[in-house]
Amino acid sequence: MKDGEFYFMEVNTRIQVEHTVTEEITGLDIVKWQLRVAAGEEIDFAQDDITFDGHAMEFRINAENAAAEFEPATGTLDTYDPAGGLGVRIDDAVRQGDAIGGDYDSMIAKLIVSAADREACLTRSERALAEFDIEGLQTIIPFHRLMLTDEAFSNSEHTTKYLDEELDHDRIEEAVSQWGDGDSADGDAGEESDDDDETTEREYTIEVNGKRFEVGLEAHDAPAIDVDSIDAGGGGNSGMERPPQAESDDEESAVSVEGGDTVTAEMQGTILSVDVDAGDEIAAGDVVCVLEAMKMENDVVTERGGTVTEIMVGEGDSVDMGDVLVVLE
Repeated sequence: MKDGEFYFMEVNTRIQVEHTVTEEITGLDIVKWQLRVAAGEEIDFAQDDITFDGHAMEFRINAENAAAEFEPATGTLDTYDPAGGLGVRIDDAVRQGDAIGGDYDSMIAKLIVSAADREACLTRSERALAEFDIEGLQTIIPFHRLMLTDEAFSNSEHTTKYLDEELDHDRIEEAVSQWGDGDSADGDAGEESDDDDETTEREYTIEVNGKRFEVGLEAHDAPAIDVDSIDAGGGGNSGMERPPQAESDDEESAVSVEGGDTVTAEMQGTILSVDVDAGDEIAAGDVVCVLEAMKMENDVVTERGGTVTEIMVGEGDSVDMGDVLVVLE
């Protein structure tokens, strides 16, 4: 400088890891524009042309043990099954069977979740993290799930000292113990091998280019659903118990399934919203709730009118096909 003084300036000329959040709320492909600029093209929009819509979060899926001061973990991805669905994006370059060593950064993937607002984004993030299945090595998914249930974070009261001041080590250890230590999820399932050979048949209604189709799927050796784990992470914030399964026609039951006294889920998914309250008078065709499944939002409608006597689910709850959602009188 002309006055003889020295100054320090840091130039960070790379796209930040969290650029995905910006992409989700602006609709811009930042990486594509970086390559275009490098190739000599000019950006064809101004800052004032960029608008923001919704809320997004990014979760680094790192091979680290949160209960051991986030020390790096190594191993083989015996199972690698990322989450999916509406508003869920995965950026990764690994596949099941890959070995994760200690020569590089511990990040395995990035989970990006977007929704209309922060509250909806938190609910969707809980579901996505609960569905993200990794076995063979430790990850910090349990820590993320703990963080989403912590009031300081959910109420936007956290600071850069969040780890030191809000989350004690015992809570992190509990989260790792409850939501995954990197071992096989099957555990002692060998004793129940006869049940694993069952074939599960399900029917879905899908929409392609505005047209709906009925599709039947068979799942061989489908693992049993752990109700406790669903309530712990994938069940949203409602605090309700798991919705009851509607019984089949050949079983004696006080609950009628076919257009009778209940409205049931026609597919597996997550409750986005409940649009009725107990005591409401509704008519045939009214929407009682919205179910997120197969990357689409599906209106759940009643086949007949009546009075809503009981609501069995809440926003963010995970449900299976046949679960009772609303009881009518």
